[in-house]
Amino acid sequence: MNAGRLPMLLHWEAGLDAAGSLAGLKLDITCTGGAFLGGGIVEVASIAYAADSAYDIPAFSVTVRVARCNLAPRTTVRGPGKANAIIMLESVMQQLAAAAGSDAASFRQQHMIRLPQEALAAAATAAAAAAADGSDTSNGGITADAAACDATDTTPVPHPKYLPAQGPPLSTSLGKPIELCQYTLPYMWQQVAELYRQRRPAVDAFNASSRLRKRGLAMVPIRYQLFHFSRAARVQVYADGSVLVSHAGTEMGQGIATKVKQAAAAALGQLLPDPGQAAALLPFIRVAGGCTQLLPHAGVAASSTTSEGATLAVTLACQELVGRIRGQLEADAAAAAAAAGGGAQQQEQRPLTWEAAVKAVAPRDYLWAPKVVLSAAAVGSFGEGSGFGSGYHSFGAGLAEVELDTATGERQLRAVHLMFDAGRSINPAVDLGQVEGAFLQGVGWVLSEEVLEDPTSGACLTPSTWSYKPPGIAELPAEFSVAMLRDSPLHVPKLQQLGAKGTGEPPLMLAAAVACALQDAVAAAWADRGEDRPEQLPVLHLPATTASIKQALPPFLG
Repeated sequence: MNAGRLPMLLHWEAGLDAAGSLAGLKLDITCTGGAFLGGGIVEVASIAYAADSAYDIPAFSVTVRVARCNLAPRTTVRGPGKANAIIMLESVMQQLAAAAGSDAASFRQQHMIRLPQEALAAAATAAAAAAADGSDTSNGGITADAAACDATDTTPVPHPKYLPAQGPPLSTSLGKPIELCQYTLPYMWQQVAELYRQRRPAVDAFNASSRLRKRGLAMVPIRYQLFHFSRAARVQVYADGSVLVSHAGTEMGQGIATKVKQAAAAALGQLLPDPGQAAALLPFIRVAGGCTQLLPHAGVAASSTTSEGATLAVTLACQELVGRIRGQLEADAAAAAAAAGGGAQQQEQRPLTWEAAVKAVAPRDYLWAPKVVLSAAAVGSFGEGSGFGSGYHSFGAGLAEVELDTATGERQLRAVHLMFDAGRSINPAVDLGQVEGAFLQGVGWVLSEEVLEDPTSGACLTPSTWSYKPPGIAELPAEFSVAMLRDSPLHVPKLQQLGAKGTGEPPLMLAAAVACALQDAVAAAWADRGEDRPEQLPVLHLPATTASIKQALPPFLG
């Protein structure tokens, strides 16, 4: 549920130059707080990390204040503050595109952070060389020919894996640095833009032929800043080969237990003659629930990076265990060779199975202690040493098409196409579910999850699903596809096997495409009244319930 988000009111001012480009933007945001601040402080602080999204606006400022109200404090789940900031910004960009007389997708791309021409040229050369020798396997976008298309020009953007590894960092409007080789948004944008280019004429033709029903189409980019937190883990190996993994992360449906189990199997599998057989260890591994007896300092599960920190900690602990077991096996082999009178060190004969390796260092008669300590703890921290960082940016692009009944305000989500950079996923099925689930949670927030409060007492008037409406089957898009960026550049170069990026919160922001598509449909309704280029589109208050949509639509004349 999204009921914990602070309601926010936006006032904004913008300036367009003679060419219709955005010269400056000022956002003034007022958050509806409770009787005391509570968890709302996270939302307020997070707005600054997302308010400029992926845009390069010459003069940009954001002011945030909290109004103390006679209401119960709220605590947000998933993307606190950042979701509000991105949807408000995209709503403003939709309004500004209309004021400039531009297509909204073209207007957005015009103001997105751009890759330097030198970097594009170097990437194009590398991509051409890879295509010539047949080593380019990155064509995994939404459409096969999308790499040659864009919303505004036909200049292809090479796959980001070909971008130079070194170069001056890019910067957002508020000065947040983005590593050049990690800026995957332009490539994904052009992939989704091909679908936009294909669907736009059909939407316009429908609106020209239908007076009662109107369709809207929009696509948005997202940049979501994530931060790493240190995580602890403990791994224990028993004489029968079973493995118990404990980690300082909270499983809340994000699949952390599955990813931790896979990471443990991959790390312990390095002891096998063929590490590619690490999947055979999965039946031996059990992931325990959180326990302060083993890990007393769990920390906060936040920023969509809990799985990253937990898998790193588990990997480090398993690597320590592998080192101990391998060292003991080599010592035993050397002692056996010496006892046989050979004198010379014989080549190590590594055990063929995990059980044999454990049995060699931990006899199962339980009369003797293991030859090595089969318990290891580690802390996974991305902020130590060269090649590590304290955080990174996540990118994605999304398209949505909606249809409105201008008489009743009813709306239907016709199509959604998303592309997201999940890094080098440990478990693609889990990450796909996270992207879909986060987006649909955002759809519920945009369309139906309205919270009403008594204006006198502050009591909640929507305490149950009888009056508070999470998304149901009717809110699912009739056409829904999600593409993951293939061969994503490593955001932590040292961790080749742990290159996944956070997927819990960022995709929720792509629901901004639904809000903007609704604005596009409302604008089409006003165009029938001769208001095809208003100075400002009618304000559509979210969530876009039928009542909210009716308020934004022109009066129905029958």
